[in-house]
Amino acid sequence: MKKRIFIYAPLFIVLALVFTLASNKEEQEDHGLWHAEYLKKKENREKGIKSNKEMRIKEVDKYFKGIRTKFGEDESNYPANYLMLELEKAKQNRRTFKSDDTINWVLRGPGNVGGRTRAVVVDVSDPTHNTWFAGSATGGAWKTTDGGASWVNISKDIPYHAISTLVQSPSEPNVLFIGTGESFPGSIQTTGGGVFKSTDKGESWTQLDFTASNEDFRYVNRLAIHPQDTSIVLAATTTGVYKTTDGGISWSEVYASETSVEDLKADTSNFNYVFAGVNELGIIRSEDAGDTWEIADSGLVGSNGRFEIAISPSNPDRIFISVENNTRGSDVYVSSDRGISWNLVYNSSGELVDYLGGQPSYDNTIAVHPFNEDTAYVGGVDVWKIGVTDTLVTEQGLVDGFETVNTASFLTFINFTGNLFPGFNTGDQEEATNLEPGDFVSVEIRFGPGLSQKAHRFHVPFQATAGVTAAEYTYQDYVDVPFEVWDVTNNVQLMCSFRDQERDGAFNLYERTGDDYGQLGREYIFINSVPYNDAAPDPNIAQTGGRSFKLIYFMWPNLAEGGTWNPGSLPESKIVINYIYPKQAKGRVINVADAYGQYSERNTYDQGAGFGNTKIPGFHPDHHALTIVPIDESEGTFWIVNGNDGGLGISKDFGHTFEQITQSYTTTQFYGVAKKPLRNEYIGGMQDNGTWQSPSFKSAFEDDDYFFRIGGDGFETVWHSRDSNLIMGSIYYNDIRLSTDHGDTWFG
Repeated sequence: MKKRIFIYAPLFIVLALVFTLASNKEEQEDHGLWHAEYLKKKENREKGIKSNKEMRIKEVDKYFKGIRTKFGEDESNYPANYLMLELEKAKQNRRTFKSDDTINWVLRGPGNVGGRTRAVVVDVSDPTHNTWFAGSATGGAWKTTDGGASWVNISKDIPYHAISTLVQSPSEPNVLFIGTGESFPGSIQTTGGGVFKSTDKGESWTQLDFTASNEDFRYVNRLAIHPQDTSIVLAATTTGVYKTTDGGISWSEVYASETSVEDLKADTSNFNYVFAGVNELGIIRSEDAGDTWEIADSGLVGSNGRFEIAISPSNPDRIFISVENNTRGSDVYVSSDRGISWNLVYNSSGELVDYLGGQPSYDNTIAVHPFNEDTAYVGGVDVWKIGVTDTLVTEQGLVDGFETVNTASFLTFINFTGNLFPGFNTGDQEEATNLEPGDFVSVEIRFGPGLSQKAHRFHVPFQATAGVTAAEYTYQDYVDVPFEVWDVTNNVQLMCSFRDQERDGAFNLYERTGDDYGQLGREYIFINSVPYNDAAPDPNIAQTGGRSFKLIYFMWPNLAEGGTWNPGSLPESKIVINYIYPKQAKGRVINVADAYGQYSERNTYDQGAGFGNTKIPGFHPDHHALTIVPIDESEGTFWIVNGNDGGLGISKDFGHTFEQITQSYTTTQFYGVAKKPLRNEYIGGMQDNGTWQSPSFKSAFEDDDYFFRIGGDGFETVWHSRDSNLIMGSIYYNDIRLSTDHGDTWFG
């Protein structure tokens, strides 16, 4: 048998552009594969961005700092504006180059795959609304004059290709500002070169000197411009908020922050009112055009991470925010008093919705209906429409946090609930009885020297494991356990119960050794909202099934790996459950873009539909910008122009349908690319757009439609140096795919 040997050509990471998920043709006949790839990503997001977000961000920062730092040195020697300096140097060398030879750069596409877009502006001076400006994460700034049918790059002389914000002056439409650099978690932290200004609607740009040389402007997250005075601009950066009053010549720091300021919105009817979202802190507001600031967090309960803001054009007193929340995933709040107080938005059934879908620090955007102050659109993985009322509900509460303090040496939890707090759940989701308003409170389970109390001990059927009902719990007696349970809201000690799986008369923890526990390792703890009495058990609890009486929380603790269970010498430690009763507003919540068919199945996305051809498989998930375009107030019509991981989308019917726009918007972000030996044919893996290949047996050019090859996030690709039929591609989790027929089919 003839052996085929791969010779690995040098691989390089380039910043460019593209579109999302698919796999080999036979596999794609099983419609579930593309969805399986999504589920892998979702699991990774939940584990990585929710549970270990800070660690992941630090590791990304560490990596990119490392590749810019010489061996043996601690800091990078790249100056703040090094790319522009190198560009000017290259231009000078070109002018002095004596040879007739020139370096000819050719854009090779793809022309049908757009990339992550964080900024979209619709030209206020175009009555047709078809002139747009867009800022991509790795492809620079672009302009269309025909509603997205065709595009031109308007930032070819700007070497900073990460554009996170773009604004146009309403009073002088020829004036534009763009902010460079992408700091948002989940990106590759591409540094920028400050703020650039155009006075001819993007035909030419000037780098603002102050921002070019200032380290605080390496990441410009948001810009806000005064609607009547073009000389006044505010900039949100990773270190705070800056303001210019002379059109960008000089800037002053008006707010210093230890964490990134990732959103900034001003009231277009009164620029004195400005709001900013500060990571891990909350909302800050200004009443003097950004000169001074105050925290505006009344009613924001447990919200953290990234905040995005939207001010109602029809009533500036009404403001919405979408926010990352490590406890619940994400929340939406609404204010009716310009941010002085906030109400948490529930759906009409009184339930919270995770609007941002598992990665709220990465994709998070919100906008308000142009003519209806009660309606907002929220974009994360999917897009949601919210119609709020002013009906406040104050008696309904929720768990706002579940954490452990100094328990790592002896305690962990078994994930049996599948919710945000593995190993823990609330009584109302199980078989609780006799619960009343106010029974749910914040609780601490305290361990340590001298701490113990009595608990109701229950047996379950012999050797029973999962699926035991409350009626099968038989009460035994009232015994000591090595912890105390406290209602910290009211400073009252509480009753508790436990499942004595081993029937040995005591509460014990055992280390998990396999999937089938048999008798060991199911010492559940039940917390009852009943004041503690050390002299006698509660008669409502001390009976068959009684562990469910006023049950507010239950959990499945487990002995930590390598730990020792010694009840007499546990360290001072605790389990903390935070419960809150926030001010709430109910609203009608509708899913209008359901990428993966989990909710409404509207405007879905099926990468598999694109396999082997150039078909666009639907409205791309992961939304970063929602720009509302008022069309006719008398008829209530408007457009929504959307920036997402696959480029842009547009809805002209209130969000009922979205059309994905990609043609000639050459902005996709390549993670890896390979060139066919001796031919100008290419295949590359792209961020959230899979792996695509240029047309076979022809030189690739700017507007060529590429062909979809492999799903998931595309990564490195390799083309055999002698046998062009042999190509390799890759996906996350080290998933390597092989084609032996020039990319037509793939297997792994």
